[in-house]
Amino acid sequence: MLGDLFKRTVACSGERPALIGGGRRVSWRALDARVDQAVEVMRDAGVMDGDLVALALPGDERFVAAHLATLACGAASLLLDPSPGSGPPPSSHWLLAPDREDRAGVGISEAVEPIEGVSLVRRDGSRPRFAPAPAIVQRTSGTTGAAREIARSHAACIAEVRRFLSVTALGPSDVIGALAPFHHSHGLFHGLWAALASGAALAMPEASGPVALTRDAQLRLLQAEGCTVAAVTPYHLEAMLAGDQRADLSRLRWCLSAGAPAAPDLAARFERRFGARVRQLYGCTELGAIAVDADPAAADDPRVVGRPLPGIRIELRGEDGATVSDGEVGEIFVDAPASDAPDDAPGDVSARWVGTGDLGRLDAAGRLIVAGRAADLIVIAGRKIFPEEVEHALEQHDAVVEAAVVPRTHPRLGQVPVAHVVLRPGETGEDLRAHCLARLASWKTPQAFVFHPALPRGPSGKLLRRALSDRPA
Repeated sequence: MLGDLFKRTVACSGERPALIGGGRRVSWRALDARVDQAVEVMRDAGVMDGDLVALALPGDERFVAAHLATLACGAASLLLDPSPGSGPPPSSHWLLAPDREDRAGVGISEAVEPIEGVSLVRRDGSRPRFAPAPAIVQRTSGTTGAAREIARSHAACIAEVRRFLSVTALGPSDVIGALAPFHHSHGLFHGLWAALASGAALAMPEASGPVALTRDAQLRLLQAEGCTVAAVTPYHLEAMLAGDQRADLSRLRWCLSAGAPAAPDLAARFERRFGARVRQLYGCTELGAIAVDADPAAADDPRVVGRPLPGIRIELRGEDGATVSDGEVGEIFVDAPASDAPDDAPGDVSARWVGTGDLGRLDAAGRLIVAGRAADLIVIAGRKIFPEEVEHALEQHDAVVEAAVVPRTHPRLGQVPVAHVVLRPGETGEDLRAHCLARLASWKTPQAFVFHPALPRGPSGKLLRRALSDRPA
């Protein structure tokens, strides 16, 4: 079971620090004791094997204890965004949330406190049960459609953690900065569980702090605790670049970005400022991590997300289903071990190969470059435009902070590209069309430019293209 990884670390690491930050140190043995106490309270309240327990908690030690206690009860953790108004009420009978928090509409009938500052709420209504219970249930980001709940088994979660540790070689001497949220796969597996399974200390904000760290607080956490690893999203990279430029992140050897592609310019600026190379990880909620940039030498193309993790194979297929030639773009299909594929994964799971809906190509060294979503392709008079290609050209302009390109319906051509752009203060963007024409074919150049103070993004920093497609140019 997934919780056994934690128990083995407790046995090996004992009094070494498990959770650090804000001047406090919680040892592995002390964390284990807190989890055991929480399990006793939760079982007395009625939590049992096969139950679904929703966790609406910030990424601090309360979440860690609550998640581990839920697994120890034989229940599954439904991971929710703890931000106010973040989504519909959970589909679970039980809810773990901060004390005295007003969660309207959850149908509370009674509550106990298994962890200091956390209430276990028994909700009215149905009681979903699993036999056997998965380890976790996550909600997809909803960037390409309605959010769904995805269940992942204990075997799949254990395999994900072990694959990740096999290529990163993290251990007890490491300190992992917990910046990516735990209700997303990246923060959960490559932040929290990477620490729980390897014995690395997990640096995190104090339990009394806000749901999301400010940009300067992120930098202070990484610097003060001497973090060697940081699990981040592009949002965190942008935030830290806008924060205290005196911060010293010299101990950081793994700055792992996932959740959305990190723009090449963003990764380069972060490395120049802080001296830490940004490595990208590619995956999806349904299957977990698929590839990671773990090569010692940096790739020529900063968009590289690396080679498939051990035990995972990928194929790039064209519209006819055949494998594309080397260097060509195709849809990314994944062949993961059978135990990893959830019942409702995209594509034909019975055939093992699962279509991700993402497009990619392989470089000369066999490393994956993600080109975007198949659904995001813009087709103009039968010719295809990859939005990321146009965005990359736009972001090479000194006035552009970030850009997103989406289609607009055209009566004769079918679709044309429209660029939504965030400019640096004081810039007008009047020469953006000329800039694009110098780098792109004329038919790939945006037909209109729309300027925004910021682009719409989800909690993990992933761009919400649908929100832009709905806006007039």
